[in-house]
Order: sequence, then C-alpha cells, then structure tokens
Amino acid sequence: MLLIGVAIAVLVTGLRVRQRGTPAQAAALVGLIGDRPAGCLFGYNSEPIFYYLTRSCLPTAYVFRSHVGQTVESKGIGVDPVAETARLLARDPGVIVMRERKTTTNPATEALVLRAVADRYRLVGVVRIGRLRQFVYRLRDAPPR
Repeated sequence: MLLIGVAIAVLVTGLRVRQRGTPAQAAALVGLIGDRPAGCLFGYNSEPIFYYLTRSCLPTAYVFRSHVGQTVESKGIGVDPVAETARLLARDPGVIVMRERKTTTNPATEALVLRAVADRYRLVGVVRIGRLRQFVYRLRDAPPR
C-alpha cells in the first residue's frame, strides 16, 4: 500500500510540474521582470508567486489570476473586474506579465490589457511556464534593464 501511495505521489508531482512549470522556467521569468520592478508588476492571468519572487509592490488587492483575468470571478470579487483592470492599467504598471489565453480568460479584461500593451508597452521576452507561454512587457518610458 505504501509503494502505491509513493508511486501515485511521484506521478502526480510529475504531472503538476509539467502543467505548472519548473523552477528553471520560473527563474527565467523572474530574470525578465527583475527585482522590485518600478511601477509594480501586473500579472494578468499569471501566477501570483511572481509578485513575491520579484519583490514587486502589489498594484491591486486582486492579485490572483482568477480575480480579474478569468470569467469565473466576474461576479465574485465584489468589484467590477473590467473597472478594476482599467483602474490598474491607468496607473501604468512598470511590467505586465500576461499568460497565454485559456478558455476561461475574461474577454473584457483581456481586451483592456491587450490594448494597453499595444499602446504603451514593449515586449521584452516570452517564457514557457509549464504548458503555457508568459509574455513580459515593460512600459515604454521605463529604462531598459
């Protein structure tokens, strides 16, 4: 019974790493963001651990990817996610990390983020974390790293 439990734990861990990413992938993304990014990091549909790993300030109280980035929370956080996303983007976060689109992505907030990155940001890199790519954008007026 113990061997079966260990085998299942190893299998589940391997599947989670393949889906969610490796430490090396996370380190590559952190390297693109930098330490304490000016103007805060905004992780749109990205993992909230990157706020901690980069020692970024928090641009909003709604930092978990489902809060403003996924339709499942569109009525669950107590504020309008479109209004919150617009408010956050109006403050010009220094770095935006945007995870590749999933079927649960909120199209209204995604449109705001896509418009902002097209108008005011430059792509500085793409890192695959697990199965999905994450795009790192830096505010155009911000000094290069």
